[in-house]
This record gives sequence, C-alpha cells and structure tokens, in this order.
Amino acid sequence: MKSNITRFSLYFGLLLILISQSLVAQNLTDYVIVDNSAPNQSLLQEQYVNNPQVFFNESQKPALYVFNQMLMGKTVNNLVIYVQTQPGVLNYGGGSITSSNIDDYAEVLNDWSSIVKGSIIIHSTDVFNGQEGALLKSKLEALTGCTVEMSKSVQPFSN
Repeated sequence: MKSNITRFSLYFGLLLILISQSLVAQNLTDYVIVDNSAPNQSLLQEQYVNNPQVFFNESQKPALYVFNQMLMGKTVNNLVIYVQTQPGVLNYGGGSITSSNIDDYAEVLNDWSSIVKGSIIIHSTDVFNGQEGALLKSKLEALTGCTVEMSKSVQPFSN
C-alpha cells in the first residue's frame, strides 16, 4: 500500500512538471520588429497588418531602447528583426551598431537574455559576412545569451 502511494506521488509530480512545461511552451511566440530603416516598409506593413506580435519602430529614440520597451513583459520564442544591414553593421534609423560600439548597448542587449527564449534572427544576407560580421555576431550572442542568426528566408510564426 505504501509503495502504491509513493508510486502515485511520483507519477503525479511528473505529470505536474510536464503540464507546467507545456503551459510555458504554449505562451512562447515569435515577435517581429521592423525598424524604420528596413527595406520594403510598405510590403512589410501589408504582410503584417494588424498582427499584435509585429512592432514597427517609428520612434526617433535609439532603436535598441525602443525595442526593449516593445518587448518588456513579453515571452518571446524567436525575435526577428528587419533592419538595413551591411557586413558587420546594423543600420538603424537613429544610427549604427558595429562590433566597435556594441558594448555601449550591453545593458539593453543583456535584458534580451531574459526575454528571448529562442533565437534572434536578423533579416539579412550579409550582416555576419567577413571578419567584422563574425565579430559582431559573436558579441551579439555573448551580450544577449541567445543564438543569433541571419536569414532572408525565415518565416516568423511558423513554429
């Protein structure tokens, strides 16, 4: 009898763990941020019209500060960022982020480690190319604690 109660308690505990993990997984969703510097603004606005998980940055404040404000209180699976890029450079409407100045944004980027549970995906084909691009990628990953990728073919909300 005592063995059955112990076994039941163990099974019940495991069931509670699985249910809680499932609930957390269900609350994760992708978010998309489109900076005002991103190419194809009108196309993106049509594609993501009325989607509450897509934020269009129209602010003149520093982009990463605005992104942080948009994400606060959210539980993010993958964060997809549309921004103008070139090898080793993220060109936001209010400036650029490179491997040389990224440490200036360390506090903001570190906040993302508690918000983003999946990957940060920069919509680009060139941002992590070359030595400067590789350095930018490694610094982004170190500061955010997330896997950081570049992709033009990513489909947010597909998982």
